[in-house]
Amino acid sequence: MVNQPTSMVCPSCGAPLPAYSNGTQVVCQYCNTVLELPQDDTQIAVVIDRGTFNAPRPPANKLLARIIVVFMILSVASVGVLLFVLAPPGQIKAAKGPKIYSIIDAQLLPSESAAASNKIVGVSYNSDESYRLSLLDFSQNLPLSWQSDKLDAPGYQVQFKVLKDNIFVVADTSLSAYRLSDGQKIWQTSISDQLPGNCPLCLILSDDKVFVLTQLGSLHVFDATSGKQIWTTNFDEIDDAIYLLNGNPLIVYSKNGVVALTQFDAQTGDVLLEASPTCPNQVFPDDVQGFNLHDTMLTDLEMKNFFILYGFWKPGCLEKWHGFDMKQQWQTLLPEDLVRHEPDILQAGAQLFFSNGAGDQIWQVSEGDGEAQLLLQSENYNLRPLILQNETLLVEAMRKKGTARYELWAIVLPTGKQIWQVIPKAKTPITNNFSSSVSAEGIYLVHALENNFILVQAFDDPARISFQQVDLQTGVISQDRELILPEQSIFSLSLIDWQEKTVWLNIDGVIAIDSDTATITHKY
Repeated sequence: MVNQPTSMVCPSCGAPLPAYSNGTQVVCQYCNTVLELPQDDTQIAVVIDRGTFNAPRPPANKLLARIIVVFMILSVASVGVLLFVLAPPGQIKAAKGPKIYSIIDAQLLPSESAAASNKIVGVSYNSDESYRLSLLDFSQNLPLSWQSDKLDAPGYQVQFKVLKDNIFVVADTSLSAYRLSDGQKIWQTSISDQLPGNCPLCLILSDDKVFVLTQLGSLHVFDATSGKQIWTTNFDEIDDAIYLLNGNPLIVYSKNGVVALTQFDAQTGDVLLEASPTCPNQVFPDDVQGFNLHDTMLTDLEMKNFFILYGFWKPGCLEKWHGFDMKQQWQTLLPEDLVRHEPDILQAGAQLFFSNGAGDQIWQVSEGDGEAQLLLQSENYNLRPLILQNETLLVEAMRKKGTARYELWAIVLPTGKQIWQVIPKAKTPITNNFSSSVSAEGIYLVHALENNFILVQAFDDPARISFQQVDLQTGVISQDRELILPEQSIFSLSLIDWQEKTVWLNIDGVIAIDSDTATITHKY
């Protein structure tokens, strides 16, 4: 039988090989691979010659096709570059690192100039299942400025605060400092334990120090520049909070069964001042009431003095103390029902307004001398102070009798007279919405402006947000705008912050809305 010529391709480079018949070798003319041809039906043996490799030239029709493909790729790339140049800020996402799925605890950075700040920092959850610090700068075409390295804990165990040019982060049992400009880690150190859950006052910053209170009861103080621990001390029973007064930390803890308010020297850790407040007890006169670990305490707006509210038996006590000498300035007696449970407090100028979250009274107290008066009482409502402007107090009133609903009242000082009311269509204030989900019944929030306020209401089915500007003196709605959002399986909303009339929200991503026009100005 006559052997038919056999054709094949080079197993090394894929180039076609010449037909052979009864030969012993074939050499690839492109890559110099030598193929030993079998004398029977056994497999071809391949010997690679390490000479110069010359890529095979494709046939003419394939060459033309490749030229066309290259031309199309270059054309698409050119269009992409043009879109990048022409796109307005916030419409193109940066593709640095893993894709961001969500941002937790997003915070609007303070403005560095007269212009409004457009920078958001938060903890992102990413496509590689990591948690990272992420900075969004909406003044740039690509908002994602940077992502940090992976954090050492899931998002719920991360707390961070910004001071000047740095971000200080507690993740699990580590404390780190990152540069705000590029997200690079400056230093990292260890702390004794995790922070207590939901404790915003357990990480506190001063101009040059970082104060951390762990759930083990340890107070750590670090140098903000170097990360070096300056001093630490431990407590057996402690309130989960650090109060900073005149640059020094104040801690509430139990000492030999007595609760003490103790101020430490920030530099040395030495005890500077200590006090154990007491309140009269009209039920058991021989047994005065003491301040307990979890009673209410707050500093004034200048962080120089503090107020405490405590008592279980009749009466309750409200007191003002000077931070620099830990001496009581005044004591005011209040109804015990007002102080037994954590009250709602509004600090406004030189006035304090108190209400029990489930109570029907609002009390007004002067910060200067402690003079107190019952400003408002309504038996069928739970009352909460919201905003004070030009001697007019905006009050949130939840009706308990009949159909439950929320109302907004304007109360004139000092008479306590109600001059108007507005009934939001939304059923629940955002402060009482324990999840971020929005239902068809809606949630609302208010934001104070100079002479009026903005009522924001969000509803699902369809997803939408409305903005009403209300005059605080008259209750007249001067502006009403609505933004319809794209349909989504779950409409979730949480407030990040306000910038004058622009609200920053977390709605499956960061979004900024101009309340005057109900238009989206930034989105990521």
